[in-house]
Amino acid sequence: FSLSVESGARYQTNANAGPSSALIRALGFDTTLPVTASRRRDGNAFALASLGYIHDLGTPRGDVLEAQVTGFYARQFALHSLNTGLVEASAGPRLMLGSALPVWSLKPYALAGFVTLGDWPYIAHGGGGLVAAMPMGHVLVEPGVEWRRRAFRSSTDQPTATEQTGALTTSWVNVSGYLSASLRWSARGFYQRNEAREPFNAYAAMGGDVGLAWQFEPPILAEFGAWSVFSFAGMTQTAYDSPNPSVDPAVSRKDREWRVGTKLTMPIRTNGGLGLLVQYTRTGSNLPNFRMRNLAVTFGPTFRF
Repeated sequence: FSLSVESGARYQTNANAGPSSALIRALGFDTTLPVTASRRRDGNAFALASLGYIHDLGTPRGDVLEAQVTGFYARQFALHSLNTGLVEASAGPRLMLGSALPVWSLKPYALAGFVTLGDWPYIAHGGGGLVAAMPMGHVLVEPGVEWRRRAFRSSTDQPTATEQTGALTTSWVNVSGYLSASLRWSARGFYQRNEAREPFNAYAAMGGDVGLAWQFEPPILAEFGAWSVFSFAGMTQTAYDSPNPSVDPAVSRKDREWRVGTKLTMPIRTNGGLGLLVQYTRTGSNLPNFRMRNLAVTFGPTFRF
């Protein structure tokens, strides 16, 4: 068994993902955004816990069963309609591929969970996937694919949420390795296809991220281990299937999101430490409603057992 717990506070300059400009598009015409829908600064308190279990299946190849349950809740200080909760469970065997490829493995898995938004049921989902681990010298390659069926539920704050119900398929390749004993690199590329009841909510997305992680001797509390800095940058490009008549009946939405960030991890005891994450996100779009930017700062303790 393993348990990791992270908690703390997060501040965002655009917590509600409001557009950068007060001039937006509605029914194909330019109009002024209501003050109540403009971007809002806010913070939240959050807690994230993940319980893992590995069971040796007793096979000569070393196959194991892996299971994980994750829970998350964030409560906003002001925008309570954005309070977010998540519970998700996944399980599946990790199958070693045998003597020809002794350290390669395949893991099929099933998953199920639900999400709350504004403390109301929002999404119930289930599905499964397949992920491989393929060490190649000093480089680890991890391709995977996942399918999940998402059922959205409407509420007072999200009256049209059911229009997003559909299947989400994600495929990806993660690659990582070491440049030195203390410097590790990573890269990820992915493609997503989202189906929905309304075609203007269906989309295809692709993108990637790159990162560098550096471990170093800390100025204090060195007996608890090295500190680490992880810096990353990434981009996602999304194209929607058809125009949304309530926004612009002649224009299909296309977005491009850029993100950069740095995370500092500081062990301050045997099984715990502090984490600080700073991330900036900027989204460009062919529709002004979806052009936005956000600076998020997250800080809090972490525990692992």
